[in-house]
Amino acid sequence: MSKENILVCSYNQKKKLAHVLRGEESKNTFSLYSKNLELINTYTEGYNPAFILKHPNNKYLYVCYESIYEGHIATFKYDNDTLKLINTVSSNGKSTCYLCFDPELKNIININYWDSSITIHPLDNNILMESVYEIKPFIQNNIYHIGDHLDDRQSTSHHHSCVFHNNDLYVPDLGTDKIDIYLYFKNRLIYDGFYQLKKGSGPRYCLVREDKLYIVNELSSSILILQVEGGMIEDVQEISTIPTWYEGKNTCGNILITKDDYIYVSNRGHNSIAIFEILKNGKLLGKDIIESGGRTPRHFNISKKEDKLYVGNQDTNSVVCFKREKGMLYYEKSIECNSPNFIATF
Repeated sequence: MSKENILVCSYNQKKKLAHVLRGEESKNTFSLYSKNLELINTYTEGYNPAFILKHPNNKYLYVCYESIYEGHIATFKYDNDTLKLINTVSSNGKSTCYLCFDPELKNIININYWDSSITIHPLDNNILMESVYEIKPFIQNNIYHIGDHLDDRQSTSHHHSCVFHNNDLYVPDLGTDKIDIYLYFKNRLIYDGFYQLKKGSGPRYCLVREDKLYIVNELSSSILILQVEGGMIEDVQEISTIPTWYEGKNTCGNILITKDDYIYVSNRGHNSIAIFEILKNGKLLGKDIIESGGRTPRHFNISKKEDKLYVGNQDTNSVVCFKREKGMLYYEKSIECNSPNFIATF
């Protein structure tokens, strides 16, 4: 892709999802837009693409397909405003939801939400291969129907993402309110304990900045900061992502850290984007909470120059562009896009 573009994933098979989809099923799995949200192309490959990992050095994308019945990961090559499917492999699990590179960019770590398994997939000439290693939760997830899951999302383990810090892999478990910790050695994961969060936190995503982990808690609508240093973990701060007066239901979606030290979090229910400034000591200062321009902002992303932020409002079928100035967001444009769930920027 020669210019700066936006690639939006959309759900196209709602019966396979672990959650209720209120937006319209999309005919397209991917929609490619210019920076100004002008449609360039659409694609129909795959089903329910829910997460994209971009290779930092080459023009390859790795995409999770989400289903409670199966799981797959696809490799795409992108060039000249075109996506080309290279291959698809099994994720060895269900509701595949997150991918990250290992420190040497030789393998991709995959997270399967439904059965909480973790798999390692080698890269061969930038193409993702079948898994060579798998970890399952200590107690098998005995859930078979979406109703069983929706009645109690914390009845069993649900790993949701992962992040490397030094050579340790930190894996948030939404179901058990834990951050599981693994040593990464010779392309294998060795369990090294966990850090327990408050009951009902529901950790979703975790990002690293210097010696701190920034964890967005989906169920308690908060950001928890942990300091990780010398094998020790210490609470630094927990701060809410919604206003104190709000009493409705809410779950957090995405979290993003910018180069100029701001953090953004999406609120699904309050339907907003919370804005925080990172202070010199690593703690957060709440700056604003703005409307997302639609319902259920599942995911958002920032442009390469960090001058625009794009929000996918899943349940009102829209992508909204905000202009970004000194960390603050200002509404600029909205377009129709059925059930957007992930936004990648190039």
